[in-house]
Amino acid sequence: MKITWKIEKKRGNFRPILSWTITLEPFEQELAVSRVEVTTTIPKPPTAWESFCYPGVNERAEGWTCQDCLILDTPGHKTGSSSGSTRLPWRENREYPEVEEGFTALRDAFEQELMAVYDSLPMHETGALENSSEARKHLAPGFAAQRLLCVVGGEDRVR
Repeated sequence: MKITWKIEKKRGNFRPILSWTITLEPFEQELAVSRVEVTTTIPKPPTAWESFCYPGVNERAEGWTCQDCLILDTPGHKTGSSSGSTRLPWRENREYPEVEEGFTALRDAFEQELMAVYDSLPMHETGALENSSEARKHLAPGFAAQRLLCVVGGEDRVR
């Protein structure tokens, strides 16, 4: 699995935007690894639909604490890739260590699932059955007698 992300912010009171793409390797898709979901510590700002945050408001207000965090998940094996984006809270220092921590947690959870799935070994089993000897012994006298009668009597079909 390959995870890439970027954080971009315009100058001013604009909130940064976190964008990411997650792509499964072909062998991971072939194993049909199930989706993995992780609740991260990546903060989601209040009023995340707004592209900006003024001083003293929401995350820029005194004593603000995060109330909601981002949930990340891996793509399904059929699609093999996914992407997403979200706004991050405005921070003066522009540091978001939670982002790498969140994607690392997602990768670690996915790798655990991947190893468990890989340990489910392939299988190819075939079988065949015939009439039992008991059934053959029971049926043989009747079939033999019928065939003899057909040969002696000249009948074409078996009754």
